[in-house]
Amino acid sequence: MQLEKNVVNENKRTLERVLYTLHTAKGYSIQNRFLNFWSSLEYILHPFPKYTIIEKARVIVPEVFSLFYLKNKLNIFWSRLTYCMNKKGYKEKYPALDFFCTDCREGKDYSTKKVISYLLDIKKYTT
Repeated sequence: MQLEKNVVNENKRTLERVLYTLHTAKGYSIQNRFLNFWSSLEYILHPFPKYTIIEKARVIVPEVFSLFYLKNKLNIFWSRLTYCMNKKGYKEKYPALDFFCTDCREGKDYSTKKVISYLLDIKKYTT
């Protein structure tokens, strides 16, 4: 299944809000939860052509939640790692982790692309 060629989603913040809404839905009433789930599902599935909404959901929803889960775990890993590396003596004790943090940092946060490319380059962390 592919996106239509003429559709470009430039509003990543909206998609992140949708995922956050779905992630925090435990606190909503049942009616609001259902409406939020359905509108979020329609928003996510809109750019995919031809198939029924059920078929789109069957294929795409597990992928979206898996990506969100991985991104969430990567956020937790990064915050814990940077917290530890900012403690006194950790940079000297673990220079490879300090290099990883420096190499993958983008502003105050990390770059997902840089983390993935760092992990793919075995030479950086096997010597």
